[in-house]
Amino acid sequence: MLVPDYVYELTHKVGQMEELHLPRAGGLRIEYAADFTDLIHLLQQHSPNGLMYAGNDCPELYFLSGLKNVTRDDGDSKPEELLQALQSNDLKLVVINESPFFPSARMSPAVRAAVEQRFPESQMAGIFHVYWRP
Repeated sequence: MLVPDYVYELTHKVGQMEELHLPRAGGLRIEYAADFTDLIHLLQQHSPNGLMYAGNDCPELYFLSGLKNVTRDDGDSKPEELLQALQSNDLKLVVINESPFFPSARMSPAVRAAVEQRFPESQMAGIFHVYWRP
């Protein structure tokens, strides 16, 4: 019996689990808890108005940070919708998941280019590339 390639994408070896010390985490234990705590603080620091775009497919960042999505959906937003949202003067923070669980969820080149042009400051935080502007 042959196994389709996508089944191999669904495997993940779990490492040491630590408690995530964030107000919204509720005792949740995850891998790389300290890194996630630092990331959430970074996001909150660079979003003075509580808005951000985190994609593709990063709902955990909205929940843990308490920040609001500027689009209707972080996983299936069309590039045209994202490009329009990136033009808003209210948006100060964008996060790109550089290693989405499903490879088909990668950020489009046009959206990535717009992010890099409009948000000059950036920092890598694990698999997330955080962009912001004053």
